[in-house]
Amino acid sequence: MDLKLLETKVNLWLSNKYNLYFLIIFIFAFAVRLYYLFLTKNQALWWDEAEYLNMAKHWAFSMPYDLNPQRPPLFPLLAAAIFSLSGGVFAAKLLLSLVPSVLIVFLTYIIAGEFYGKKAGLVASAFMALFWFALFNTVRSHTDLLAMLFSSLAIYFVWKHAEQQKNWMMVLAGLLIGLSVLTRLLAGITVIILAIFLLIAKRRALFFDKYIWFSGLAAAVFVLPYLIWAKLHFGNILAPFSGYESAFTGISNTFAWHVFGFFKWFGEWPIFILFLAGCAMVLTDIVLGRELVFKQEGRMLRANALLLVWVFTYVFYFVFIVKAYTTEDRWLLPITIPMFILAARPVIAVFDFLKKYNRSVALASIAVLLVICLYPQYAHAAAIIPAKANTYAQEPWAGQWLKENTQPSDVIMSVNEQAPLAFYSERRIYGLDTPDGTVERIKKFKPKYFVVTGYAKADSWQVNFPEKYKYSIVPAHAFFEDPEHKQLAIIIYKFSNYDLNPSTANSPTDA
Repeated sequence: MDLKLLETKVNLWLSNKYNLYFLIIFIFAFAVRLYYLFLTKNQALWWDEAEYLNMAKHWAFSMPYDLNPQRPPLFPLLAAAIFSLSGGVFAAKLLLSLVPSVLIVFLTYIIAGEFYGKKAGLVASAFMALFWFALFNTVRSHTDLLAMLFSSLAIYFVWKHAEQQKNWMMVLAGLLIGLSVLTRLLAGITVIILAIFLLIAKRRALFFDKYIWFSGLAAAVFVLPYLIWAKLHFGNILAPFSGYESAFTGISNTFAWHVFGFFKWFGEWPIFILFLAGCAMVLTDIVLGRELVFKQEGRMLRANALLLVWVFTYVFYFVFIVKAYTTEDRWLLPITIPMFILAARPVIAVFDFLKKYNRSVALASIAVLLVICLYPQYAHAAAIIPAKANTYAQEPWAGQWLKENTQPSDVIMSVNEQAPLAFYSERRIYGLDTPDGTVERIKKFKPKYFVVTGYAKADSWQVNFPEKYKYSIVPAHAFFEDPEHKQLAIIIYKFSNYDLNPSTANSPTDA
């Protein structure tokens, strides 16, 4: 590497005042994410986090765990590499959540600057820097930010190919799409976004662009080995997709209109209003300049179209196709880059208008507007991140107790929360079946302990199962939510035998 050339390029980049301003935003974004990561370093894992990290422990340390075919392998493989190098959960979050999160801030600046200028890039990146939901997911071992980074980069590189004939970027976009799908299956929506945009930008020439075909081949290079592995491991090449619809519980007979509420949920009122104004502006541009869309001077119109397609393809999918009551906010996290870019456009329009009369007034007005937009983001993050850090706090303690009181070959049964307990105990944990099926499962696997987590969802028969067979299942240890031991959180039972005759049949009779 030519260090002198690199130094020259860095100095040239920093010589632009807008890039220097962004560097301040970038450092702030990194600092605030690092602060919250240290603040929550001892928080318990949630179910999805535990599943991915259980896969990582399985591959790194041969921990007994049955892989879930619906979980793509890239994130846990990277986590396994970190674990193998003596890194822990904190290191995994730092490299796989925080680093993608802060790079997304940088990518937002680059894309917004490419579309609407560097002033828009500064505003959009400032929104992303303090975006409460990005901060929240930065301190969790979720796959969303990493997949969002890969898919958003793919969209940016396809734009560069379409507008500036950067052919090698089209191939790189294919590789990134493959990586995004290997991280999160929902990232496949990116293919639809890009297909619509390329159809707008290239029309029929789309089908004769060899680099687009090379891009598809590059994506297949990553995805096909995954499907082959699925066939070998699960017996079905489509195993990652089989049963995937079960994640979308509560399917509605009507359309899932509530998904539109995520715009306000992500942006709070100030950014949400700016986003609506930005959508109105770009739609007006497209309607008034529609005859220029396919011409060289229609570059900004195509940028407008790409942002709208980027946002509303995700929304269309969940509103009109999935139609689930249980749509989670993080599934739509990728829409926030175009959302913030669109919200930045009216801010710059206000600045440009006021600057004609008084630059100082324009700067002061924009500063006030940014404070109005960013404070709710900060307040939301400052409230929710510490509050959620204490959830499921007893599970690491229970898992550690189980680990200390079992052998690696021992089996544990749990009414609920199997994935987090498996991570902390490093033991094989089975869930329950039907009442009769659970009895058969216990007699087959002969588990050492039976765990009930009080704050997790369970049927009454599952919670009362130990009481029904109290002459076989006896209390061994308990964990509470309060120091006074009044609010039971987790109770661990031990099997004294595996007869499992109902307690009523074994109760003493009167003489």
